[in-house]
Amino acid sequence: MKNADIAMYRVKELGRNNYQFCTPEMALEVKERALLDYHLHQALHNNEFVLLYQPKISLHNEKIIGIEALMRWNRPSTGLLFPESFISLAESNGLIVPISEWLIRAVCIQIKEWKEKGLSIHNVAINISTRQFGITNFSTNIKNILKETGVDPQCLEFEITERVLMENSFNNFSILHELKNMGIKIIIDDFGTEYSSLSYLRHFSIDKIKIDKSFIDEITESNPESNIIKAIIVMAHSLNISVVAEGVETAIQATVLKRYGCDEVQGFLYNHPLPAEKIQTLLLP
Repeated sequence: MKNADIAMYRVKELGRNNYQFCTPEMALEVKERALLDYHLHQALHNNEFVLLYQPKISLHNEKIIGIEALMRWNRPSTGLLFPESFISLAESNGLIVPISEWLIRAVCIQIKEWKEKGLSIHNVAINISTRQFGITNFSTNIKNILKETGVDPQCLEFEITERVLMENSFNNFSILHELKNMGIKIIIDDFGTEYSSLSYLRHFSIDKIKIDKSFIDEITESNPESNIIKAIIVMAHSLNISVVAEGVETAIQATVLKRYGCDEVQGFLYNHPLPAEKIQTLLLP
């Protein structure tokens, strides 16, 4: 019965309307997922999540214009895990909400610490999950965290995916309006990989779009597909929206992006994600 149940869930994962035989590999995956779920429940209580920060560079003057906060799970048995290893599980079991609240509060506490040291903090970007954005008290939770930490909301940028805007758009429009009224900036993350609808860019108050790394990887001096990036930048600027390119790893990519008028870049060409104490040396006046 247990094996039949495993096979049934694999059928559902594959879109239903087919059949699957349970295999030892499937059973192992289920066992590992259950173990990961158990440890994920313990991780927040045991303070196993850590934050790294990656600078965002202005292509106009080559200076740091912002920072993105990146969460990692320092799992004792395996070491640092990237979000793609556990976020989907956290979204399915509901842990994404307390984890995301921990992330926002931790970032605000770090901003406050940097400010007290006299460091120049522009914008710190935080990835907000679809599940978290959809909860009814999301904006209230943000207000409480800002009040608790005393952080200026204009220091924050929330990165959301296109899917957030397209699903339950009336409710999401209301939440976006509240966030904007607080002074928080809104960035569309992974732009170009999902809906890429111009209508939501026009109707929602979007401050920036972030071009997905998959597009940046294709940039060369002669690749005609690079014109897609140029078109995105021109379109965004016509709507008074700034453009960020992520995953910039070569000087050629940076050169082409600068020629196309991209505003900000981040990637290994400039800095790897760094712990807070190393980032603060880059923020010294």
